[in-house]
Amino acid sequence: AVHRAAEGGNLLTLLLVLDRLQAGDRMVSTTDLVDSQGETPGMLAAAAGKKDACKALEVFGEMQLDAEQFWLGQHGDQGVFGSLLTLLDFVPPLSSEVHRTSVLLQEAALGTPLVPELSPKPTEDLSKLERCLEQACLNLKEAEDLMLRTSWNSNQPSLDPELRRFAKVVNLRARWQRLRSEAQEAETEELTTFWETHLNADAMASFVKTQSGSVKKLYLAILWIYSRESWLRHVLDALAGAVRSCQLLGTRPPRVSPSIDGATGATPLQQFPNTQLPLQSLVEALMPIAQLVQTAICYFRTRGVRHEGVTYRPLAVPLEGLRRLIDRYLVNKEEERKLAAKQADGPEDEVAPQVLGAGGMWFCLGSGSHFGAVASRWDAGKRLARTRCNVLLTIQTDSRSPGFPEHMSLKGGGDDVLYPVGTLFRVVRLSRTTSSELDAEACPRGSEKQWAVTVIELAATDCQQEAARILERKGLLPLKPDGLDGLSDMDDADATRVQSSLSPLSSMSPRRYHGM
Repeated sequence: AVHRAAEGGNLLTLLLVLDRLQAGDRMVSTTDLVDSQGETPGMLAAAAGKKDACKALEVFGEMQLDAEQFWLGQHGDQGVFGSLLTLLDFVPPLSSEVHRTSVLLQEAALGTPLVPELSPKPTEDLSKLERCLEQACLNLKEAEDLMLRTSWNSNQPSLDPELRRFAKVVNLRARWQRLRSEAQEAETEELTTFWETHLNADAMASFVKTQSGSVKKLYLAILWIYSRESWLRHVLDALAGAVRSCQLLGTRPPRVSPSIDGATGATPLQQFPNTQLPLQSLVEALMPIAQLVQTAICYFRTRGVRHEGVTYRPLAVPLEGLRRLIDRYLVNKEEERKLAAKQADGPEDEVAPQVLGAGGMWFCLGSGSHFGAVASRWDAGKRLARTRCNVLLTIQTDSRSPGFPEHMSLKGGGDDVLYPVGTLFRVVRLSRTTSSELDAEACPRGSEKQWAVTVIELAATDCQQEAARILERKGLLPLKPDGLDGLSDMDDADATRVQSSLSPLSSMSPRRYHGM
């Protein structure tokens, strides 16, 4: 169907077919769609001289490639272990690594400018939640209008890799939205309800209104519009990475103060650096919906509706980084073995490596937004084989301080597992396997098509209290026992969150943290 639509040159028909294809497989690529003659839709459209179809296929292909690179950890600043796998180094040799770890710990303890409340108390007041959602939808419309009317130039020489990647993502999503809007405006028939992917802000708001009637349905609607294949999730991921990049560069990004369940915002404290990109306005517009996603996850988690199984995510990690990761893991295992032997003869209150900062390897996954994975090992294996990834993350919940995700099943057999912002991941074990063990059909065992795959087993952990404790001990949160007098460089919202997160620790015995 997509080949006939491309060759025919009717832009709206082509867009509708691509919409249906992506509804079934969000990672679909037009270059993989080859007919019996070995031709792709783009080849047929070019041979027929259909310029509009060629342009649409080009934008769609670039957009899909960008989304795939983000999913595999190949976007922006690659880093040592790729762009989505960041090690928390508690005894770092370089000052830059000290700063990076501190920034990540602050996110785990205090939240981020997009999600300032890590553990909000979900409201049970239906009218109150409806007002929050109404305001969030108005802000979504503002964000969409801003995307469509702004020139997102990713070639500015002053942009760092994450800001450049952010501008590229928004530019691609805006171009695609314009193509669809212009094609639909040229037709007299109303097709708003036909689209299943790349929903615009008006469609999201209309869907939310249909779910009014119960608090549970509204929270489910929040997760639904976030997990759909649309500009919202991709732009939030890229924006979170840009905000974190500002912090790593030494610029304090703006923090929007939440009001009703984090659904409305006030004027931020400080502007972003001058990059000719309206980051400030976009943060203000998207913070309410990002905070509501976190609130919805907390709502279902407190009611026992949570995903307790193993989740998976394939990654493409640079070979040098993978070798360093394995070496670091072996060194840590030896240290844990020595510590276990010491604990056998030492005091019983010795801190185990499962505690943040007490040893072991800890990672922060993602760019600062809600990290996603899949619940199906079969789906993860298929995607790993198709993209030739060399790492497979397998994530379980930590037994001591579990960070439970939410599982959203999507049409077409795909699924999304969303982890709350602030979740940290402890390395449990590293093992080696081959791609044939994950997808024997695409990579037959013993053939030249198979390759080595490193399986990283992680434990998802809620470390808000431990992260705040470490920051306090390092002097980054100079709390006094009797109050907040030491928080001179923090706003009131930050100070209140830190005090509330540390108050349960006052009755606990002191813990020893090695290195940091």
